[in-house]
This record gives sequence, structure tokens and C-alpha cells, in this order.
Amino acid sequence: MAAARGRSEPGLDVLRAIAIAWMIAVHVRRLLPPTPAGGAARLALDTLARGEPWVAAAFALLAGASVVLALGAGRTLAWLAQRAAVLWLLSVGLFVAQYGLALPDLVLSSGILSALAVSTLVVGAALRAPSPRFALAVALGATLALAWALERAAVGWSGVDGGPGGAVPLLAFAILGALAATGEPLRRPRRAALGALAAAPLALGAAALGLRLTTTRTSWYPRVDTVAAFEIFSPGYFDRDAVPLAFWNHSVAGVVVLAPLLLAPLALALRGREVARTVGVLRVSALLGRHALFVYVAHLAALGVASGFGLAPRDAVEAWGAWGALLALAWAGAWGLERLAPRRAQSFSEAR
Repeated sequence: MAAARGRSEPGLDVLRAIAIAWMIAVHVRRLLPPTPAGGAARLALDTLARGEPWVAAAFALLAGASVVLALGAGRTLAWLAQRAAVLWLLSVGLFVAQYGLALPDLVLSSGILSALAVSTLVVGAALRAPSPRFALAVALGATLALAWALERAAVGWSGVDGGPGGAVPLLAFAILGALAATGEPLRRPRRAALGALAAAPLALGAAALGLRLTTTRTSWYPRVDTVAAFEIFSPGYFDRDAVPLAFWNHSVAGVVVLAPLLLAPLALALRGREVARTVGVLRVSALLGRHALFVYVAHLAALGVASGFGLAPRDAVEAWGAWGALLALAWAGAWGLERLAPRRAQSFSEAR
């Protein structure tokens, strides 16, 4: 992240850039028609789309690690609260654009940015406790216990495990990211890599047993025919029939399987400062990662405009072209932001 006072952590920036590039591919894939035809190009997009839980978990893991670095660089809880407020406001704005005015999700569960805002506050508060690692461990246990109970009851509470911004158990990844950044053993790439190798059979076993890494909860929103942000001003908007929308969230099994596999690249990122600063392609990626919040919001706006004006890709080849164009424009925008304010780059995880 750009930890504080304009200083960035290049290794985390590179990992964040990979995650944001993957997420853009996932979102472009959603614009494609449902027909399965498309050959290798479509297969590659479909495979990336199935990895969306990995991407969301990676962002949360990075957010937790970034809070540790920000507080270590002198940031305060008040600063974190401001960043969380910015995230929540952005999340609400994106929700209105896509879904309209639907309560209570509009306020409590507007999207991944709102979940990461909650994660920032919880991790920050735990790190300021008299015993930070103990507080983080307690928060992790409570999060997983609540997630397990909600799965057993098969309920969906807005802001908790329901809606597009359910924070449980996504919060667990942020806590694990904070633990990795504060614990020297977890920061050692060799140990983390061994842990990931040990977790690989766990992932294969989960697949063999049919364990679901995600859960699905249904929310009910006013019917939208075009662009939600425009239709909220239409007469009778609040009298429309509600339609069901299903949203996925991580399961407890998903946390257990994904977390060890993600801790290895996080450990490498935490120790990859010099490499990321010197290797050309990594320096290019780090620029994108430092401005990933901007990239995230901008690419959603661009895709929304494209969809609203009938410019969505018609096949997988066009989708990959759109993905490349969005990445190029995102990098150009990040470069421009850095030129305007070279010492005040703000990353996705820092603002999260």
C-alpha cells in the first residue's frame, strides 16, 4: 500500500495491481452474453471469473496488512476512520448507480468497499489494543464463529453476510493480513510458501468433497430496466415490485482453504520492496497498484457507461480487448495522478 505520507510499499503495490487487473477481467466478463461459445478466449475469461472469491480475499488481506503499515508509519485511528468514511461513501455511490435506492443494503451492505471500510476500522482498533495480536486473534475467532452460525442458520443479514457488501467472513482475511504483517514468522516467504504447499492438499480435498467456498444470499431491490441512477427519479419508483438478486459471500470453508494459499504471495510482497523497485515490469505494476482505488472506481464507471450505451463487448475476443484498453487507460490515469501529486499517491488498501 501507499502506507503513509506518500511512502508506498512496492511489493504490496505489485500484488494489488495483479488483483485489480484480475477484478477488471471478472467485471468485463459479466457484460458478455450468456452463450458459452468463444473457444479459448471465453474459457480463459470464465476461469478468471470463477476465481473472483480469490480476488476479493486478496484485497481484504492486503487491506489488513496495509493498516499495520499505515499505523506503523504514524497514522492515527482518526485517519483510518476518515479513510473508512471515504470508502463507504464511494461504495454507496456505486451502489446507487447499479442498484438504485434499496434499503437496508444501501447503508449497511453497499459493496466490497463498504466491507473493507469495516475491516479497516476493526483491524485498526485491534492494533491499538494493549495486546494487538491477542485482540486480532479474538476478532478472528469471533468473525469465524459468527460466520459459521449464520451458515448453519442459512440467514442473510445485511452488512453481515448478506448483500453485495457482507463483511463476514471477509473481515477474517483482513485480520489474517494484519497478523501476517505483525508476525515475523508469517513475513518469511519460505515459511509462508511451505504453509501454502501444505494447504494445497486441503484445497484439493475441499474440491473433492464438494465443499463450497462461497455462500449465496438473496436481497430484494426495486426493479430496474435501464440505469438505476437515472430511474430513481422516475415517478412511482418506490412503488415498483421488488426483484430478487443473489449475492455470493465467502464461506468458513472458503476462509480455511483460501487464506493459507494467499499468505505466501503476501509474505513475498512484504519482503519484495527492493525487487519491486528495481525490476522494470514490477515498477510499472506498482504504479497501478498505488492508485488501485482510483482504478477500481474508474473502471466500474467506464463499464457502466459502456453497458448503458450498448457498447458492451459482444464476444470474448472483444472482452479481452476491452480489458486491455481499460488497463492501459487505468495506467495512464495513474501516471497522470502521480505526476500531479507524486508524493501523495493513495492506494486501494490504504484508503480501504
